[in-house]
Amino acid sequence: MGAQYSFPYCAALALTADPADPQMYAEREINHAERRELAKRVELYVDPEMEAAYPKHYGSRIEVQLADGRSLKSFVLDPHGMPADPVTEAERLAKFKRLAAPVLPAAQAADLIRMVRAVETLASVRDLSALLRS
Repeated sequence: MGAQYSFPYCAALALTADPADPQMYAEREINHAERRELAKRVELYVDPEMEAAYPKHYGSRIEVQLADGRSLKSFVLDPHGMPADPVTEAERLAKFKRLAAPVLPAAQAADLIRMVRAVETLASVRDLSALLRS
């Protein structure tokens, strides 16, 4: 779990794989030698401009220095998924399905989505609870 909160690991992951893939936080991926080496080279600093924008904005700035000497820079003031730029319903469902896939068959995940959407009209939550336990 610590890997998903590690800026160095997540930066290395963003450069080498898909940070949205839950499997990238499994032990064998966390111990990926090249990714760990890259994470060791990540340096963190507080950016005064981004710090001043907080808490109204949740920004960050990045600079990547390439082996050929070039420097690539970028920043985001309100990342996708934050209140200023929320995820869509379709994105939430896709994330749920992706996270559920290793433990739930697709049909069961679809049933779960259907039941959660109708939770206010269910006579009882027993069916929903049973679906979660199976």
